Amino acid sequence: MTVSTTTNRIQYNGDGTTVDFGFPYVMFAASDLLVTLYDTAAMADVSPAPVLNGSDTYDYTFAGTFDADRGEYTAGGTVTFNTAPITGYRVTIERVVPQTQAVTLIDNSKFPANTVNGALDRLTVLVQRAMQLVGQALTFPSSDPTTVTSTLPDAATRASMYLAFDASGNPIASPGPSSTGGPISAFWATTVQLANAALSRTALAINSNAFVTQASGDSTTLAATTAFVAAATAKVYVQTFSVTGTYTPHAGMVNCLIYAVGGGGGGAGVGVSAASGLAGGGGGAGSLSILLATAATIGVSKAVTIGAAGAAGATGANAGGAGGDTSVGTICIGKGGSGGGTATFSGLGGAGGVAGTGTITCTGEAGFSGIGESGSAATITSGGKGGSSMFGSGGISPVQNTGNTAGAGNAGTGRGSGGSGAANNAAGGGTTAAGGAGTAGYVYIIEFCDR
Repeated sequence: MTVSTTTNRIQYNGDGTTVDFGFPYVMFAASDLLVTLYDTAAMADVSPAPVLNGSDTYDYTFAGTFDADRGEYTAGGTVTFNTAPITGYRVTIERVVPQTQAVTLIDNSKFPANTVNGALDRLTVLVQRAMQLVGQALTFPSSDPTTVTSTLPDAATRASMYLAFDASGNPIASPGPSSTGGPISAFWATTVQLANAALSRTALAINSNAFVTQASGDSTTLAATTAFVAAATAKVYVQTFSVTGTYTPHAGMVNCLIYAVGGGGGGAGVGVSAASGLAGGGGGAGSLSILLATAATIGVSKAVTIGAAGAAGATGANAGGAGGDTSVGTICIGKGGSGGGTATFSGLGGAGGVAGTGTITCTGEAGFSGIGESGSAATITSGGKGGSSMFGSGGISPVQNTGNTAGAGNAGTGRGSGGSGAANNAAGGGTTAAGGAGTAGYVYIIEFCDR
């Protein structure tokens, strides 16, 4: 017969139920089949491997129709497992014919067509098997130069090494790959092949206690771990300025992150009114500017100016003073907040500092307006709260709910925050009151150094 297909193997997926798996291609003996199971979850062949006519779980039998004239199973046959391969097992049935020739032709005898056909079939399937193996092997493109060799280095040279290729594309034995595609250095080759972590740490001169693996429930922090973390962060420094001065970077500064906030505005004072309670507005907070600067941008040093605190509004109907600008040279500037205002009843809060100069610029929080009450029988007044900054709260609001009393404003508590406005519930009596002062600006610098 003819061998009309080049297929040499077939695969199935186990389902835990099916035991019969067909091999529908010409073959010559049950022993011609190589049957394997592969566990796709474990990514490994199932062991022990299936055996023909064995008694283990996944051993198998074979059945098919044998043509004695041709000496072959023309339609293949069926592999039957002792136990159905489970889901996740891949079944591979492959024809592996021994490389022998058993046909003997006798001179002057009748031409044995069936016998010759069987022999040719055997040669064909042997060629198919060889081509399958060639297809599974590494091969060189036909377009490669004729100087490229496919011969591997000898066994002693390639023992415990990686297969790599030199600049000409020839196979070589390498201790390992590198980013350039060639062998890694002798030092790293040795390090990669070390047997355990202790030997690796010794080779790299790392303290064996630098890295700690804690046992479950162990809350002890080893001194070596603390020292390692401290060493890892030792190149980060912080400088702060609450008064005007000069910023001189640490040696080795590569980059720095500068935070500058302007001074906060003062809260307004209040007088006395026979017709109502009075409430002054709170001062606005200074604006925040953030700058990421390089060592080249800073140079040897930069002058630092801290924005003055906005003055408290004096007793009587007096607005609060504005805060001053904070600056690091001309590269990072936080603007001062405005003072709180006065009015017949309720004074308006001062505006926050406008956007300044930097990588990121933020306007300051405005002060809160005061809450006064109209009429000679006013029962409650509240001064406006001061605006808050990144570094803390503005002055809290004074509240007056007793007739003929006045409360002074409160100073800001955070750097660059506004003071609160004063409050008076006098309704024709009592005393005047002053607002609360803002707070001075501030500069906070984080330095990232290489030493």
